[in-house]
Amino acid sequence: MTLQGLRDLRDQHTLEVRYGISRDAAKLIEWIGGLRDKDYLGKWTPTVEDELEKKIGIKCPWDSANL
Repeated sequence: MTLQGLRDLRDQHTLEVRYGISRDAAKLIEWIGGLRDKDYLGKWTPTVEDELEKKIGIKCPWDSANL
């Protein structure tokens, strides 16, 4: 059962395909989904702008003043 579950997980479509979203949007969803309880700031996620390049892997095409 475990091996079949892993195969099913491996064979799933990417978030981009499943939800029709961009690669960056999928990275953001994966980051949020991977947060542990201790990573949250109360009920909020950490500040996204601080994590974009370091942990999420998104390079913004605009400067920080427009973020």
